[in-house]
Amino acid sequence: MKIVLCNPEVKLKYSHSRKGMYPPLGLLSLATCLKKTHNDYIDVSIIDGDTQTIKHEMFRGADIVGFHANTFNYENCLDLAREAKGYGAKIIFGGPHASILWKNIMAKRSYVDFIVIQEGEKALSLLVEQLLNKGKNCFDDIPNLAYRKSDGAPVKSSSIHINTPEEMITPSREFINVDSYIDNYRKIYTKDCISFERPLSLYSSKGCSWRDKTGGCVFCARLERDVRFRSISEIWSEIRGLKEQYNTDYIWDISDDNLNSPKWFKSFVDQRPDDLSDISFLIYSRVNRIKEDIIPFLKKLNVYEVYLGIESGDDEILKSTLKGASSRLALNAAQRLKDAGIYYFPSFVLGLPGETEKSLSNTLKFSENLAKIGSIFRMSATILMPIPGSQVYSTILNNPVFGDELSEKDIISVKDLEKKWIENYTNVDYATVEKYQKLINEVITMESNTQSFGLKVDK
Repeated sequence: MKIVLCNPEVKLKYSHSRKGMYPPLGLLSLATCLKKTHNDYIDVSIIDGDTQTIKHEMFRGADIVGFHANTFNYENCLDLAREAKGYGAKIIFGGPHASILWKNIMAKRSYVDFIVIQEGEKALSLLVEQLLNKGKNCFDDIPNLAYRKSDGAPVKSSSIHINTPEEMITPSREFINVDSYIDNYRKIYTKDCISFERPLSLYSSKGCSWRDKTGGCVFCARLERDVRFRSISEIWSEIRGLKEQYNTDYIWDISDDNLNSPKWFKSFVDQRPDDLSDISFLIYSRVNRIKEDIIPFLKKLNVYEVYLGIESGDDEILKSTLKGASSRLALNAAQRLKDAGIYYFPSFVLGLPGETEKSLSNTLKFSENLAKIGSIFRMSATILMPIPGSQVYSTILNNPVFGDELSEKDIISVKDLEKKWIENYTNVDYATVEKYQKLINEVITMESNTQSFGLKVDK
């Protein structure tokens, strides 16, 4: 059985700051799991639209084609799925967009045979097993799966499976050309800038403790439930393998929040093998977790940069966003990182619930204060995107004017939803939000910082 897993490119006009720089770990995990469970019976490959042009001929001869669907590449998924279906393949969708809108997709897209909801390793492995047997299928026994009953009606299996830490396997990179991603990285991050030579990514955990506790930030659309940590020894073994096989020198840990558990993080750092002490890291953190006691561990791990989701410089807006943080905590985090010689990447979301021009002005001033503190070579402000799976998307669905119509759609215009959100749930107009987005993004640019400060990587 020939299986193709595909990550279509984003064709919408949205920036993708790391496009083609890091392999699709989700698809790699699925492929690794399939090979482990069905190696003698399948041939599995990955096509990544971030690094290659996808042509419909690539699906010829495939028995199954699976597509990773997010809100930004979904229309491209549909186009490619129709082509793959024309070659006789079974079509499977997965990913965040498909997980939330599975019922709408199956009602409107007859060529989509199955949808894997949330984590897909177990579901896809069991589905392939049933399709290999070619006997009487009992799809309801497969967790996390949407399918059609004999009368064509879409239905979801009765159980949801969440991978245990033991099931969170190390994704093999054998299915992709690693050098193509590294080459893309080098095109952006040149040696005259801040470049490491051989960056790759991994995940050490899944889930967000803040989301589990409170429901999460209103704009968050990530679907991982429950905080789960991989085995520390297995993670370091994966890093050793990346270093030995691909000469990796920089790791981007894509986990939701790398400081979900400071205790776990400290253990991870303390268990680092001596031969991996030269590896550097990019991690994510909430500002309230950057405390004095965590700084020595960030230094010991060679954390080069911390991605900080600050979101707003206005405390009232932060409260409405359920961020669980404040501008004071953000400033404290920035100063501590600066004093430790660690770079940080502040990220802002504009158009939050109740946003006003005054609150936008406060965020602009806050971003300027961060620039004065220093230790930043990039900063990002985006307009709130009501993506399916987020609390703000659910709010829009409840809107009496346009919610019912939207609730039946599978193709979502993010730009249209941005404007509807700004118009109905803030106290500012869209053009003003765009103006402040531009101003904040111009406070710090990688190019200006490189020229002004001569930023280099100390190896």
